[in-house]
Amino acid sequence: MEAIATYSALVYDDDPRRRAVTCEALERVGFSCRGSGRTAEAKKLMHGVDHDLAVVDVRAAERRQLAVLAAAVARAPGAKTVAITNAGNPDLMRKLFAYGVDEVAIAPIDMSGFAMKALSLFEIDRWRAELSTPLGAESPQDLLRRIEKTLLSRSDELGGCYDAVFDQEGDAGEPPLGIYEFIESYNSPRSASGSLWLRTTGEQREFARVTTRTSTENVPVTKHGECAGEGFRAILCDISEAGALMIHTRAVPLTNLAMRWYCVTKNLRVTVPAHVVRCESIGRFYEVGVRFD
Repeated sequence: MEAIATYSALVYDDDPRRRAVTCEALERVGFSCRGSGRTAEAKKLMHGVDHDLAVVDVRAAERRQLAVLAAAVARAPGAKTVAITNAGNPDLMRKLFAYGVDEVAIAPIDMSGFAMKALSLFEIDRWRAELSTPLGAESPQDLLRRIEKTLLSRSDELGGCYDAVFDQEGDAGEPPLGIYEFIESYNSPRSASGSLWLRTTGEQREFARVTTRTSTENVPVTKHGECAGEGFRAILCDISEAGALMIHTRAVPLTNLAMRWYCVTKNLRVTVPAHVVRCESIGRFYEVGVRFD
């Protein structure tokens, strides 16, 4: 049974049978594949088509094959390159790694194992995280799915009340440059502790929370749901069923907000009312704690 395509792959092999077998194996583990056996076409694809993985067969170690490999290595950031070669040629293997390939597969190949090895280039961190999760415990992805399901239910009940507020404010714009890099480098003890202390109210967030990096639109509102200030865009750093932690460029007063963002696990938008319970300066940004009302 084939997995739902998650990643895209370009496969270059001048043998049509081998190319088809490689594509089939990759598609079974979650790649959408596009193959080519012609050098000029393959080089054009490597440079012009967005892809996550490039598989290049260089068993003959011919100049045309190495030219396609060079085009694959000159890739968009984040893409991976795998070269397939024959056994018994350590000098070529050394050159392939020197070229910048991420992995070398030695023929003859077990295609199921090859496909999983290719998938591991993208999924190894997640697999290790799942393995470290205690047996029977909820994985971060399952927790996020449960949290978003709860908030979507709340959004279905109340979200429509705030449509006019967002229509009135319009697009709040994009987050400022550098905010994502700052968030990744900011090592908050509260982020690692598993619970967030809301100092203003003395309330402890008891609900399990999960890390996220989602952009959210926020509009200050009155207790009756009317616009009460200028809207702004911030970054959700973690979220639970009861509240969230945001990073923003300016101080946010203790006020009511209408919050709107797209879920990570589903392509659905959630709109919920929230109350700001804490705002602290952290360098040139502000850490904002909110409680969902």
